Amino acid sequence: MKRKWLSLTLVLVLCLGLTVPVMASGTGTVNSPTAVSAGSDHSGVIDANGSLWMWGANTFGQLGNGGRGNAQTKGDFVYQTVPIKVLDNVVSVSSGGKNTAAIKTDGSLWMWGENYNGQLGNGSKKDSLVPVKVMDKVAAVSLGGSSLTSGYTAAIKTDGSLWMWGANDYGQLGKGKPGDSAVPIKVMDNVASVSLSGFRHVAAIKTDGTLWMWGRNGQGQLGNGSLKDSSVPIKVMDNVTTVSLGSIHTAVVKTDGTLWTWGDNRVGELGNGSLEIKESSVPIKVMDNVATVSLGGSHTAAVKTDGSLWLFGDNQSGQLGNGYTGDRTRNQGYGDFPVQTIPIKLMDGVASISSGSLHTIIVKTDGSVWLGGRSSYGNLGTVTGNGVDIYNFSMQTIPVKLSKLTARLKPPTAFYDVAANAYYTTSIIWAIKEGITTGTSATTFSPNQVSTTGEILTMLWKAQNSPEPTISNPFSDVRESNYYYKAALWAYEKGLVSGSTFRANAPSTRSMTVTYLWKLTGKPDAGTSEFADVPSSAEYAQAVTWAVSKGITSGTDSNTFSPNMTCTRGQIVTFLYRNFAQ
Repeated sequence: MKRKWLSLTLVLVLCLGLTVPVMASGTGTVNSPTAVSAGSDHSGVIDANGSLWMWGANTFGQLGNGGRGNAQTKGDFVYQTVPIKVLDNVVSVSSGGKNTAAIKTDGSLWMWGENYNGQLGNGSKKDSLVPVKVMDKVAAVSLGGSSLTSGYTAAIKTDGSLWMWGANDYGQLGKGKPGDSAVPIKVMDNVASVSLSGFRHVAAIKTDGTLWMWGRNGQGQLGNGSLKDSSVPIKVMDNVTTVSLGSIHTAVVKTDGTLWTWGDNRVGELGNGSLEIKESSVPIKVMDNVATVSLGGSHTAAVKTDGSLWLFGDNQSGQLGNGYTGDRTRNQGYGDFPVQTIPIKLMDGVASISSGSLHTIIVKTDGSVWLGGRSSYGNLGTVTGNGVDIYNFSMQTIPVKLSKLTARLKPPTAFYDVAANAYYTTSIIWAIKEGITTGTSATTFSPNQVSTTGEILTMLWKAQNSPEPTISNPFSDVRESNYYYKAALWAYEKGLVSGSTFRANAPSTRSMTVTYLWKLTGKPDAGTSEFADVPSSAEYAQAVTWAVSKGITSGTDSNTFSPNMTCTRGQIVTFLYRNFAQ
């Protein structure tokens, strides 16, 4: 009964021409994880430790806490006014209309909340009050739908393929035929970013910078000059770096820093300074020097390259954060609502922004979280003394700071599994910059994965500027097509390895690693090792003493070196960094 009532409500809202509270688009971008996400009536923030905190509406379990928790009940709705911790080891979050998605550091995708259209992607249509694992090797995720409309999901895998599932009533799954899907279906390859809207249109940026769109197009939100829906992706423009979708409007940032918008403009969300144009099916240039953009239900927020935040569009719930000082223009069919038709500057020092249906989350460069807009079902959280009345849908027209919660800022690398404070982070940054190694995928480095002989010797070879070997291949198990071919021949030539087999996949140990480095340095006389597990007669004894004296490594405790312990990728690049860069 409740779902039928919601559908009837949506029809009435559309017929009366009222502003519909829908979710912001959640943009999922490879190598740019989202630490804050504002949904229709719930919000999520990932803190500096990688823990996900959530608050707001919880009717369908979208907070993922297994039930109602310390929630208050308002009519048929259950909501949480104080942020609660849901998951650890999270790198990216997307809040939808009535569900949530999170990517963990191992690349696994977890979802929870409403599943009426199969938007959780787990093969069922049963809601989940707790996180359920959907798939592995995920680089980015975005949720579509609203508190009133059907939900759908998009995920980019680490190989660049785009997968979608959930509702498909307007062709938003991009598969060219109708019908919901409760399991992921592949849409296209070579995708760098994807964004879903509340009213069922989709945008994807491919790795070549081209923008592709599909789904609903009644107000020209696909930007292709027509008002016809499309159930398959269509190319819209080139040279795009960022895309975000609102309820029925679209915004992109191009490679030259220009911001372009199109679609619905009944409350000034296109930012073109006029309400005369109710909609545009072609892109309109708005401003220059823009770094990123985030669209809400009917408002737009842009962060410029200098860190300043600019907003425009609907302001009836204070979501622009300017204290209601925007243009109070009578918009035909909507009544006397505050509307801002041109961008206005709100504040400086902004690191990221997420626009919800009628609220906005701002993260400043110090990691502090600021909230503004409509307080519906606690989606602004509880901020002492901020004047928010969670029981009466009141408004916070000037952003207020959310206490006791600091958001994670942009990771130091493009890899989701490399924490800012990890011992190997500086070494990985150096190794990538110098071309010594790469990640195991576009978003993972796998620092805890055991390194092999082939990997470490290839890294050593590259650290020496990849010299061409001058000998014939002495190995029976090495082919010219192997990635380590030249490194193997070079290592033999330098006396780092010997014999007729290379054994590229053999795990590299601590003793092997320091021995390679010691031999490459010219086998300097280093004296006797003081570790109990390093015999003086061992081939690697002097290498261990030398490595410890140089600060390349240390013992696993004061009396042991653990020479046979395998080395991880994080440890290997750290050894190399300490030897070659310090």
